[in-house]
Amino acid sequence: MTATNKRFMTIITIAGLYFCMVNVNIKRRARLIEEERRLATWVEADEKCYLTPAAKVVPGPDTKKTLLTSYPGSGKRFTLNVIEALTDHSAGDDHNFSGNGEGVLHLKTGFPHRDGIWSWGAAMDQVILLVRNPRWALPAYHNLRFELDFSDNWSESYTRIPFVMTQRPDVGTWREWRDAHFEEEMKGWEDHIAFWMEGGLLWDGSKSPHCDEDIECYPKTILDFDRFFQENPAKEYFKIGALLDVPESNIEVINKRARACIFDAVFTDKTLHHGNRAQSDGASPAYKQFTAPQLDSMVKMLEDMKTKYSSGIFEEDPVAQDLVKILTEYIDQDFAEFQYEDEATA
Repeated sequence: MTATNKRFMTIITIAGLYFCMVNVNIKRRARLIEEERRLATWVEADEKCYLTPAAKVVPGPDTKKTLLTSYPGSGKRFTLNVIEALTDHSAGDDHNFSGNGEGVLHLKTGFPHRDGIWSWGAAMDQVILLVRNPRWALPAYHNLRFELDFSDNWSESYTRIPFVMTQRPDVGTWREWRDAHFEEEMKGWEDHIAFWMEGGLLWDGSKSPHCDEDIECYPKTILDFDRFFQENPAKEYFKIGALLDVPESNIEVINKRARACIFDAVFTDKTLHHGNRAQSDGASPAYKQFTAPQLDSMVKMLEDMKTKYSSGIFEEDPVAQDLVKILTEYIDQDFAEFQYEDEATA
């Protein structure tokens, strides 16, 4: 074969490969457009949407996978259900209680809290940090511990899964646990945020190698669950869409016109996040209160955190400043309750 013929065959081969790539991309784009049009038209016509089970799909190597992390009791279940609805991909968890494994598009964890484990290696690509006012996160965590019968290993917790989202302890049980664990859990709440905001900072001042070797731990965005868990979509909800719906993520997200409808569908279906707790005989969250000294300690810790994340390397960082705004709201809320409790016991 002459040099000219070789060049000709090379050109033909390259052209053929290019045509195949273009054809595949055109078909994929046409399919996505068709799905978006169908969903948008359907929503516009009926102003309704319906949740279907998320697909168990192994994400491709170029798909950006998201880790959702929070202190326990901060709303990961609800948030992950929303993310599943946005992407139609099943999510997993660090203990694999879901049975979906670690090859998932989204995964939730409580790490570095003792109830969480780093089980996904380097499989995740970006972090969403979910926070909740400790005034409400600690009672919610106690609720979960009660449902799990205060188990301390995987097998015991697994056998108690049917009881999750079904029970509430009485006020006496809450007060006993609160007084025994208040300082420990408040430190755990603070340490959880410090780990993700400060490059894997651990409680003893050392740094976890995970944040250098496995993932950039600094969150891409921070969600305040107390803002997020509202009847109508709020700013926190649209933060998720903005993070996932970018070309470099290679994630198919539902049409923007349907997102408010999808959020309402998840919020309305209480089986996805509250289960049957409302029908239990235990105390509702409003009755799980803190003493005035505990609230005072809580406010002081939040003020110290606000000072730290308002200065130095965090001063001009938009994620840190978003956290500062959230902490400011928590301080105002908890200080108001402290004043009430302090006056009531004076």
